[in-house]
This record gives sequence, structure tokens and C-alpha cells, in this order.
Amino acid sequence: MNLPKAKRIKANLFIAEKQLLLGQAADFLLGFCLSQARLFDEVSPFAVALTAAARRENILAAFTGSCLGFLLRFNSAATVRQLAALTAVFTINYIVARTGLMKRARLLPPFNAGICTALTGFTVLAAQGFDINGFMVYLCESVLSFGAAAFFYEAQSVTAPILKKESLSQKQITAFLVSFCMLLMSLEGLELAGISLARIFAVFAVLCASKYLGAAGGCVCGGSMGFAMSLGSRLPFLGSAYTFGGLLAGLLAPMGQLAQASAFAICNAVVVLMNTGQQNLMPALYEAAVATVAFVLLPKKLFDRFSVYFTGRQKLPEFEMMKKALLLRFKNVGKGLDEVAEAVEKIAQNMVKLDSQRDDTQSREIKQLVRDQFSSLAMAVEDVSHELADETCFDTVTAARVEAVLTSYGIKPNNIICSKTGEVERIEISAQKIRGKLSRAALMEDMEAACGYKLNSPTIREEDRETQLTFIKKPRFNLRIGKAQFTANDGSLCGDSCDLFLDKDGNQIIVISDGMGTGPRAAVDGAVAAWLFSKLIVAGLNFDSALRLSNSALIVKSEEETLATIDAAKINLYTGVVSFFKAGASNSLVCKGKKVYKYGNPSMPLGILREIEFDKDETTLSRGDILLMMSDGVSTSAYPIIVKELRSFNKKDPSALAERVVEIAKTSNGQSHADDITVIAVAVG
Repeated sequence: MNLPKAKRIKANLFIAEKQLLLGQAADFLLGFCLSQARLFDEVSPFAVALTAAARRENILAAFTGSCLGFLLRFNSAATVRQLAALTAVFTINYIVARTGLMKRARLLPPFNAGICTALTGFTVLAAQGFDINGFMVYLCESVLSFGAAAFFYEAQSVTAPILKKESLSQKQITAFLVSFCMLLMSLEGLELAGISLARIFAVFAVLCASKYLGAAGGCVCGGSMGFAMSLGSRLPFLGSAYTFGGLLAGLLAPMGQLAQASAFAICNAVVVLMNTGQQNLMPALYEAAVATVAFVLLPKKLFDRFSVYFTGRQKLPEFEMMKKALLLRFKNVGKGLDEVAEAVEKIAQNMVKLDSQRDDTQSREIKQLVRDQFSSLAMAVEDVSHELADETCFDTVTAARVEAVLTSYGIKPNNIICSKTGEVERIEISAQKIRGKLSRAALMEDMEAACGYKLNSPTIREEDRETQLTFIKKPRFNLRIGKAQFTANDGSLCGDSCDLFLDKDGNQIIVISDGMGTGPRAAVDGAVAAWLFSKLIVAGLNFDSALRLSNSALIVKSEEETLATIDAAKINLYTGVVSFFKAGASNSLVCKGKKVYKYGNPSMPLGILREIEFDKDETTLSRGDILLMMSDGVSTSAYPIIVKELRSFNKKDPSALAERVVEIAKTSNGQSHADDITVIAVAVG
């Protein structure tokens, strides 16, 4: 039992160490690059700001990279001053981080960078004699250092959502954009035949911002990039060229990449040609041309892949969206309960009619069962309420894009709900009745482009006047499932019943129900128990509520004793966690490598007691693991042979494994087998 957990911990530690090393390497390189920037013809304070904003574990890496960069370009007293400011910032940051004198505060990095830059500058001014121009330069430099540290600190928060493929907030996008501007400013000196690679990247960034963020994003990014590039290159017209180019490209974003690039290139050319008195104009035209051509040639799918970071996924306070989610979910629950009620009514027609001589004990039992039904229904509604109260995010931006996709296929949606709960992202669509044939492959491709992640094939539910489609994010794991059955007493119905389906949260559900005994009576009991339980889970109830309702239905089904077991497994395809729910069922086996683990304890079947609970257990599956679920027709005496079979299984065909286990169970007691057998084998991939 400890082996999977130990492996998981070891894997997580390896990932954490890898991310730590990558973060330190990134801060080292950033410090080295930012130390090359020039401002006011002197060394800039950007590397100082980066060291002030660095995370605790990356402080030394940022400091070392910045020092190395300053020393390699040591050419003035300004370098000595920046080294002094850098050392002061590093010392303060390191002491605070190591001693924990104060918690990491948002204002500490900018104040640390700004004050240290100002103190070193004013010290030089005091030694050389007061000069108003020098005073203003050092004051501006300290303010710039303060602001740069604030942006660097905020930009670090983009790492987590990028790794999780979640959208970035407006604040994170702004911080990352400004930080990127400062980095490009420091790299502007990298030229090839007079063409600056940094300015090419600047133009490309403006075009991307206009594509993802529209006119406002293109204008802001263009202004920021133009200002940064004009400071280093002494080409002041770049600010207006990039700003107006970004604005126009953003306005034309709905028309495609070619229209955006053309608009930017024309605007840039007009502004450049209006500044004919400036020198080195041609490189600016070449740089814009290279960036716009690269922007046009990149495939649309690549841009769609990154669009997830700009979709603005959020928790919605709007009442209408929450109301739609509630109505859709309760509608599904109500429909499931209606189907169950119809089935119970048909079963009740076959009950022995109650006459006036029924004693008080029987009457009390009926009243108690009715009360149990109402109690179970109340719990079911409460389950749904609790689920909707969970940390669920609703995404209106993706919903708008999905609506556009559906409309292009002639589908008229009534409601579209894009939501995320935990690891599960889903799109629930209620549309007018779909007529005619659709290209499912093309629809899937466009839907994936709209939402920014891979999808499973949709579940489709047809009703009188509408069609309901549910798309779920493609999970991390895939399962290969094999099933085998043996019916005792040849010619009779099998007393075992099983069901396999995906629930609304993308979990693989496996249900085996064993009606006690063999033949038609056991077959009816097993089928009723499995059907009721599965239908309630599909409707949205949790396992405990579904168990209580199924148990009450079996008790009222007949005056005679009606017994059935429930053996259910819920496999989370995103995390690998499998939960076992057993009511009178046999053990399940899980093979991890060469070790086999047993799950399940003695419990009561359905149809005996009004109060019933599952025996519960869980473990975490990994790729290559095998899960084996068996009805009680497989005796415990056969388990040692089955365990050997599991250890030697080649993991290729779970159906062959299930059939082999059935054969082992049939011959384990050396005589004709007297009970039905059901075996389900699951291979995790």
C-alpha cells in the first residue's frame, strides 16, 4: 500500500527539483541580460530591480548573473555604483528571506530596489558636488528601479497558471508585458547587419497582443514596446509607429492574421517615412517586415493553443449563469428520478395487494419505507446543492467562442455552460433539436480550438424538442476494459448484472450487481439493483444517496426477501484515484508491478435492512496497473491462482485476462460451478 505513495512522492520531488533548477537558471540569465541595458547613457537599474524581486530560492542566482553581467561590461563609475546598489539589495533581501523578520510583502521588493538605488546615487552626488541634472537623473533612476521591481515581482506569478494551462489575469498580463519590454531593451544591442533582433521580437509581441487582447491590448503593448525601444535606439518615432500599428492591428483582429500584419506594416511604413530626417530608418522597416511575415506564416492552431491563457476564465457573480447551471443540473436529476419512479411503479403493480387485514407491523414498515424515500430524495437534492457550491469556475469567454462554432454548423444553442471544477473542465450544451448529419471530427476539432484543450467524444442525449451535448476535457489516463461472464445452470438467465459508463465529472464508473442465487429470480434482482444504482449516479447523485434509494426500491419490490450486492468502482481519469464502494460484494484486486493488493471488507447487501452503508476504500492507479473486479461466484479459494495470473499478465488484452479468471473460478472447487460469475478487468494506460 505504501509503494504507490512513495513513488508519487519521489516523482513530485523530482518535478519540484527540476522546476527549482529551471527557475534559478532563468533568473541567472535574466540578471545577466538586464545588466546589459543602458539608460541615460549609463548602466540601468533593471538588474538591481530583478534581484530585489527574486524569490527566496532564486536570490543568489539573480545576484550572480547580474554581477557577472556588470563586470563583463565594466566601463565607468556608473557600473561601480550599480554593483554597490546590487550588493545592498542582495544583502537586505537575503537577510529578510533567511531570518523571516517580515513576511514576503508586495511592497518590500520595490522599496528595497528604489531606496538602495537612490542612496548609492545620492552618495556619488554628495562626493562630487551637488548638480541638479545629476540629482534628477538619480531620482528618475530610483523611481524606475522601484517600478521595475514591482513589475518583476508580479510577473513571477504567471508561472503557476502557465504550468496549469489556466488563464492569466489582467494584472499578470500587464506585469509580464512590461517585464518583457525591459528585457528587450537590454537585448537591443544584439544586431545582425544593423537589424535588431529585440525590435523584431517587439513588433511580433505587439501583433500577438492585438490578436489576443484586441485594440486595447495592441495599443498598450505598442506604446510600451515603442517607448522601450526608442530609449535604447534613439528612434523616438518607434513609439508612435508601434502604438498606432498595434491599435489598427487590434481593430482588424477578427479579419485574420494577414489583415493584422498588413495594417501594422502600412502604419509602420507611413510613420517611418514621415521621419525622413532621421538616420537608420531602413532597419526599422526591415525589422517590421520580418516580424509581420513570421506572424502571418505561423499556423492558426499554434495561436489557438496559447489562447487559453487569455480567455479570462473566472468565477462569475452573474445570477443568470448560475441560474442556468442550477436549472440544467436539477433538470438532469429530476429526469433520472422520474425514470426511477416509473420503474418503481411498474414493480409495485406486481406486489401482493394489501388487504384490510394487514397488521400494524406491516403498516409501520411501509410508512418507514416511504419516509426513507423522502429522506433519500432530500439528500439527493442536497448533494447537488453541495456540488454547485464547490469551487466551480464559469467561463463566459469560452462559451461565446463555443456558440460561434455551433452556429457555424447550423446548431442553435439555447444554453452553453463552460465550467471547471478541480481537474475537470466541461462544456454543457442545450440546443434546439439537431437535424441532419454533422461531421463529428470537424466539430471536435473546432470545439478544441475554441476551448483551448483536448476533448473526449461528446455524450449526446436526444429529447423531444432539444439535443443535449456534454464535452469533457480529455483525461490524463485511458482505460482498456475487458469483461467475461459465466451463467450457472445452462439455459437460465445470469443472476449477475454489470454496467460501465462515464459520469458527468469524467470518472469511469463500473458497477457489478449480483442477485442472490441463480436463474430468473436472481437475474431480475441483479438487473434491478444495477439499473437503479447506475441511473441515479448518471442523474448526478452521489454513491451514498444512490445506495439508499436503490435499497428502498428493492425492499418494496416484493414481500419476499429480495437481495442483491453492489460492487462499484469510481476511477478518476485525471488523477488516477480509484474509490471502491461495496455492499455485500467480493474483494477487488489491484496489481501494481508484481505486487497485488486486496480491497474490500464484509458488508451487507441491498434489500435486507433499511439502514445501509457502503464499505469504502481507495487507492491511486498508475499506468500499467491492473484492476480486477469479481462477483461472489469467484470463491476465495481461487484467489492465490488469480494473483499468480495477474503477476504474469502481459497487460495487452484485459478481455483475455477476464476470461482466464472465469475459467480459474469455474475449476477451483473441482466440481460443476453452482453460481454465476462476472469478471471485469481494467488495464490503465
